[in-house]
This record gives sequence, C-alpha cells and structure tokens, in this order.
Amino acid sequence: MNFSEEIHKIPFVRLTIPLIVGILAQINYSINENFILIYFISTIILLTVTQVFINYIKNLKYTFANDLLKYILILIFGMLLVSISESKLKNLQNQDLSQGLIVAEITENPSLKKKSIKAIINVLAIKTMNGWELSTGKAVVYFEKDSSAFQLKYGDRILINASFSDIEGPKNPEEFNYKRYLSFHLISKQTYIKSGNWKMIDTNMGNPILRKTSSFRNKLINIYSNNNIKDQELAVLSALTLGYKDKLDTETKKTYSASGAMHLLAVSGLHIGIIYLILNYLLLLIPKSKNWKIFKVAFLLVALWFYALMTGLPSSAFRATVMFSLVIIGNALERKPNIYNSLAVSAFILLIINPYSITEVGFQLSYLAVIGIVFFQPKISSLFTAKNKIIQWLWDLISVSIAAQIATAPIAMYYFHQFPNYFLLTNIIVLPTAFLLIYFSLALFIFSLIEPLSLFIAKIEVYILKFLNGSVQFIESLPYSINSNINIDIIQLFSLYLATIFLAIFIVYKKSKMIKYILFCLIAFYMVKAQHYYKSLNQRVFIVYSIKNTSAVNLIYGTKNILFSNQMPDDKTLNFHIKNNWINMGLQNEEVITAEDLENPVKFTSVINKLKQNNIIYKNGIIYFQNLKILLLTDWFKQINMINKYPVDYIVLTNNGPIDIDYLISNFDFKKLIFDSSFPNYKLDKLLKKCKELDLPYHAVSKTGAFISEL
Repeated sequence: MNFSEEIHKIPFVRLTIPLIVGILAQINYSINENFILIYFISTIILLTVTQVFINYIKNLKYTFANDLLKYILILIFGMLLVSISESKLKNLQNQDLSQGLIVAEITENPSLKKKSIKAIINVLAIKTMNGWELSTGKAVVYFEKDSSAFQLKYGDRILINASFSDIEGPKNPEEFNYKRYLSFHLISKQTYIKSGNWKMIDTNMGNPILRKTSSFRNKLINIYSNNNIKDQELAVLSALTLGYKDKLDTETKKTYSASGAMHLLAVSGLHIGIIYLILNYLLLLIPKSKNWKIFKVAFLLVALWFYALMTGLPSSAFRATVMFSLVIIGNALERKPNIYNSLAVSAFILLIINPYSITEVGFQLSYLAVIGIVFFQPKISSLFTAKNKIIQWLWDLISVSIAAQIATAPIAMYYFHQFPNYFLLTNIIVLPTAFLLIYFSLALFIFSLIEPLSLFIAKIEVYILKFLNGSVQFIESLPYSINSNINIDIIQLFSLYLATIFLAIFIVYKKSKMIKYILFCLIAFYMVKAQHYYKSLNQRVFIVYSIKNTSAVNLIYGTKNILFSNQMPDDKTLNFHIKNNWINMGLQNEEVITAEDLENPVKFTSVINKLKQNNIIYKNGIIYFQNLKILLLTDWFKQINMINKYPVDYIVLTNNGPIDIDYLISNFDFKKLIFDSSFPNYKLDKLLKKCKELDLPYHAVSKTGAFISEL
C-alpha cells in the first residue's frame, strides 16, 4: 500500500493538520477578524462554485482544487476559532475594573495557597456609571483566608468589590510568560480580595455535570482521608487516581519530574486504559445478548466520561477517553477504528472546543507520546521475543517506554531543559504500581461503607504508596539520574523531529536516502549547538533583574555566573524569573553572594577570593567587572565625602542601602542610576520623581523590566 492510499484511510488527520496550522497562524500573527471573515466567506463561495463545476463536467482532474479549497477553508476556520476566543479576552481586557462592583462565577474549585485561596472567576456583569453591563472574560483572584473563603466551590456566584489590575508580562530575559499563559486560558485580570469585600449571592450555578463530578471527586478524596491515607501518600494518590494536584508539594513534584515519573501524576491514557481494562473485565460476566451488549457499551462510555470529567478533563484524559470511546463503539459494531484517525478525531474536537489547547505542553506531550507508542512500539517489541511470559511482559514495558521517549524527549527537553536518564527503570517500577493503586482505589471506593475492609484496603495502598514514593526518591538520588540545564532552541527542536520523521519513513518504506536526511538533521542540530557554545564563551553581561522585594545583580563572564542578592533566592524564584535565562546563555554552576556574605568578616575574604577567580574585583562597595565600575549601595555602605567625583558607570540602589541622591550627585560621576526591585512602590515613586526633577538618567527595573548591559 502506497502513501496516498494510507493517508486516504485517515481523513481526520488530513482535516486536523490544516486546523492546527490555522490556529497557530492566528495565535502568532493575530490577523484582523474582519479579514478572516472575508477569507472564510470567499473560500466557501469558491468551494461551492468549484463543486458545482466538477459535478457538471464530471472531470476528476479538478478534484485536487476542490480538496485544496476544503483544506484552506478548515485552515481559515482554525484562525476564526482563535479570533473568537481573542474577542472574549479583549472584552474584559478593555474594561476598567479599577473600581466598582462585579458579579462573577467561580469556574473551578479554588485551590489553597500559602497566604490566600486562589480561584478562577468568569466575570458576568460590571457596574458602571450607566448601571449594570453584561461582560465576558476570566480573571484570577486571591481571597484572604477566612471561614467563608474556605467554603467557596465551583459554581458559586459572588458579588465583588475590589480593584482589578492587568496581568503583567515578563520583566526579565527568557522569563516564563505568565501573562501569555493566562491569556491562552482567556484570563486577563487579577486581584486580591480582602474579607468583607465580597459576598455570596447564589450557589450551584455553572455546568451541572461539572458541578456533580467535582463534588463527587471531593467525596472520593474524603474517603481516602477517612481511611487514614494522609500527607505525601494522600497527595500522590489524589493526583494519580483523581487528577487532584493541589496537595502536591514542590519537592514531590521535583522528585517525580527528575526521575521521569511526572506523567504518573497527570491523568492520561494510562489511567483511562486501566479503568477501561478493569471495567471491561468485570463486565465479561454479563450475558452476551443484544440488550446486554448495548448496556455494556453504554455503561463503559458513561463510566469513562464520568471519570474523565471528574479529573478535570485535561487534554490527555480527553484524548484517551475519545479514543477508548471509539474502541468501545468499534468493538460493538465489530469494526476496528484506525488509531491515527481516532487520535485526530479527539484533537479536532478538543481544538474546536478550545483552540488554545494546542499551546498546552500537556496536549503536545500527550499526543506525541501516543503517536510514538503506536508507531515505534511494535517495531521495537519485534526486535526481541522471549518464551518466558514475565520476560516478554518486561520487554513490552521497556519497548513502550522507549517508543514514548523517542516521540516526547525533544519537546520535553525544549520546555523543561532536562532528561531523566533512568526513565526505563522508573517506568518498570511505576507503571505496574499505578495499575495496583488504581485497582485498590476502586476497591476502596466500592467497600468504603464496610469500615474494617476499607481500612484494610487503604493500609495496603499506603504500603504501595510508600514503596512508590521511596522508589522514585531512590532513582532521583542515583548518580547522573538527570541531565539538567539542557538548552535546545526551536531550530534544534525541528531538526530532531525531522530526523524522527525520516526515521519513521525509513522503517516503513525502507528508503535508504532517509539515512542521509537523518544525518543532515543531526549535523544541523550540532552546528546550532556549537554556535550556542561559541556565543556563550564570548559573552560578558551585566544584569539587574526585576524580582519583587529582591535585589538581584548578575555578572556573567563566559559560562561563569555570579549573582549578588540581598537574600538567598529560593528554587521557585530562580526557576520562574532567572533560570531560563541562565540555561539559554549556556551558564553552568551559579555563585550566589548575599549581603550577609559581604558583611560577615569570616566569609568576606573567601568571597573576595572567589570573585577574583571569576575576574571580578570588589572594593569599598564598587564592583570592577571588565571595563565597568558598578557602585552597589547596600546597608553597610559608608558615605564618605570625596574631594573629587569618583567615576563609575552605574549605581545600583537598593531599599536596604543609604538613599541620598544629593550625596551621589556630589561624590560620583555616573552614567545611570539603577533602582532594583527591592523598593516598595510608594518609596520608589518619590525617588523617581526627584530624578525627573534633577534630569538624572535612571532605570527602575520594577517599572520597565530588567536592566541589561552587554559588554
């Protein structure tokens, strides 16, 4: 069978590809909605005329033009979907929510944060000077913790009296674009709501199915808690079986990610498949009459969709549920659905519902993993056949893991900058363990009213969870468990996937020239890598980052990296604001020097020596870096009146240091004042006002973003 015949058997793949192209085009280029409508209507007219013409003359050579117009129409339809979503985002974005009353509805169950309760709301109406006006769009809100806020749930309708602000974009190089991320979820505003500034006006609103499934999930989590499953075990079990991740702490997520087991905590095809297998096995006992067959199909479909909805219906769960639904219906009709077509059907539906799903890492990883498993796993598995069933089962498990990694490793490295080296060992342990946990969880739910039995089942689960968590922690602790700080750009990503596609073509069609193309792709990959390395060796950069309430001055020399900070930044701060920039610049181990290090007489000498090793001199509050002289004003800086002005390039002012602009003008000749982000707004505004009055050059990182000087 040739390629054209094979592609003809998967019509939804042919439809989904132009839909994705249209969605990505509109996301990246934002073409005017009026033009899109004109293109859409024009294409429909052309398609209609072409179809009439073909039917009239009955000449097959014109069908290509007809098919091309169909694909163009779908492409424009994808652009139109994004445009409609953008209009919802812009509607709220253009509203002035700095004051007044707002009626909103909570769109998902709130999550507990360290200092607040976070919720996503859909704004329904806004009170203006002209009265109440209907509105659309979402916002993220943080409620002050109190007894009322703890009672909030999905579907509650509330009246809010608070000032909303726009979500800020990234202020540091390569920083995670939280504003863009939220815009893909149609969220454009945010606020903090104090107790007493909101009140409940209605409950049990929203989608009744989502409300019921969400409530049911909470009841199942309570079953876990009531049977003495708690702490880390409860957090992992809730995420693994029910898709509830709010209880997971940062350390647990980091451990599972580093060991290559993070996919276990996201409900996906693995979880849906296990549920399907268990239920299908139990239903083998029912009679095989026509009526019972219909009952079996209906029961399986309802059960799988109910479970998917209960987990919050992430992309991976939606994809898997659509696929298994097609399998169930196909089996009932004694027809075997094409797996690629089933994948395309689920993607097509999901993208019509929410075109921004294409931007989600979970969506991309989920579909790539299944494509990799479906295509590569049978080929890898056929390389070895064992007579022993256990060994063959183990090999099949290994082949699934390798196949999934072939398809997902490039994009995972692109987004997460790491690769788990022991992913095979991890999957051999965690996949069977996941099956056991889901199986025992179902048993626990069924027998939850029989206390001695439910406690016994829960105790078994706790032992399994301790084994799972311990295994993951052990794998993470092994030497070289993870390759971190991997930096690949978009060109390298496409090079790797082109190489993978050529490999797939070679496997299927045995065309030897594909080997040549694979080598070209790999050469291109390493040429870009070499270019990145050469660039990193020659870089000399001075950066003052914008991190709230933090002073962060970065000196970069080649691959060496020194960060001056008023405090030791935690992992969350580094990962969100700075880490991506360091990885992108090819930097290695960073050295963090805090104000305490510079003040401590014991540490001071070692710090000075460490700086010298990195071609940096520090003396009397001045940093000598390359041809730059940077005065760093910290709280221990001693103001001494000088006879002549001392020339420096930049003066970095911190909230903890002496803030006397008149003194600086009298004693230093400088190019620019740099205000770091440790200042509170009221204090910074006063200082900036004075700088404007004196016509002094300045840069406030909390206002305009990080200051960057490339030498």
